[in-house]
Amino acid sequence: MYDKYLTPEQLKTLEEHHRTVKESDQDAWNAALADLRAQMEAGTPTDAPVVKALIERWHEAASAFMPDDEAIHEGVMNAMNEDPEALAAHGLTPELFAYIGEATARSQKNQDSNSGESPMQNAGYTFVSVSTAKQGRLDDLMTIAAAPSEKMDGKVPGLIARQVGVDRDRNSVVVWATFDTKESLYDYLESEEGKRDHEDYDMSCIATFTMYDLTPVSGRLPGGD
Repeated sequence: MYDKYLTPEQLKTLEEHHRTVKESDQDAWNAALADLRAQMEAGTPTDAPVVKALIERWHEAASAFMPDDEAIHEGVMNAMNEDPEALAAHGLTPELFAYIGEATARSQKNQDSNSGESPMQNAGYTFVSVSTAKQGRLDDLMTIAAAPSEKMDGKVPGLIARQVGVDRDRNSVVVWATFDTKESLYDYLESEEGKRDHEDYDMSCIATFTMYDLTPVSGRLPGGD
């Protein structure tokens, strides 16, 4: 399949690297690809925040399958661009591969255009929650309150900053997370991965819960001017 695009030595390197790929890497690839396929079939634009987040996930998953060799990477990409058999071997169709390519190009363009801006200039939405714990359950509340934003960190490109704080005197936990847009958060929550990440939390430790959807009007985030 890659004989036309890689030297025998490069093929050997690629095969040896593939033997190091873990089952969890394959699962991550399959999940990201399934979510991207679902967005394509739903007609979601390639510049939508949910697609941008999925593209980040897909490239991260794909990196596990590729050795750190630019020539091998170029050869594999040439094969996938020219040989439908190579695409099919990776669970891709020409239509899905084109969708991923367009989304990747748009994501990179946005990164380049925003490279000179401070985080605060991009902040368009902040989520805040204030929870109080039932008697003796504050540590449990801290754990479940911190988990969602921890899972989003590094996974949702629109997440700019986050913090989880505890006020032991008031038996309370405060969570805030700032995003470029509200859609970055809610599109992620509606994705299959977002749903999986927010399942199976034991909420029995919560006495009260209040949530705020905030539009930033003033402030400075770390790294801002």
